Amino acid sequence: MATDEQRKECWDKAIHAFGTAYIFEQRSIRSRKKLRRLSFLGIAVPVVVGGIVVAFFGIDQMKPFLGGLIILAALLSTVQLVLTIWSFIAKWEDHVIYGSEASVENYQIARLFGELAKNDPADFDSKYSLLNVRNDMRSVEDGKKEITEPEKRMGMRAALRKYQRACVKCTKVPVDLNPTDCPVCGNFNI
Repeated sequence: MATDEQRKECWDKAIHAFGTAYIFEQRSIRSRKKLRRLSFLGIAVPVVVGGIVVAFFGIDQMKPFLGGLIILAALLSTVQLVLTIWSFIAKWEDHVIYGSEASVENYQIARLFGELAKNDPADFDSKYSLLNVRNDMRSVEDGKKEITEPEKRMGMRAALRKYQRACVKCTKVPVDLNPTDCPVCGNFNI
């Protein structure tokens, strides 16, 4: 049987894991959007140039516009190339993969801590110990990813909303995920 203190710890860890999951989910979504834009630009520029040339039925009629079109295409292609290089250096694809994995794992940990707190099984101590080890390992990995203070506040707000808990600072239970002025569960314009 779990003590009240152990159940409280389970809820606290569920909130923490849920908030962390939300942070990595949002990071993954942002990185995925950047990669989609980059892919679109890489395909759209040559397609638009080719389409314009074909629309005018050949290069002869395009000669007055062709120089400007080539310059525009070259500029857009250069921007796309620079962004592609940056995406490799910044490892946007790795952010998508890690964010997806971390969010799934943290959501599972949050769910399991919540179930443990609610159900209070006979083998609570062994389940609690195993889940703590899993949570600690995940926390070590996530800690290497430099979670910012605004992200922590965003994650806190998402977790407080999910578990219908009041913020320790503003004493409000969040009803949405919009930032507020609260230094604990708001102020995270990301």
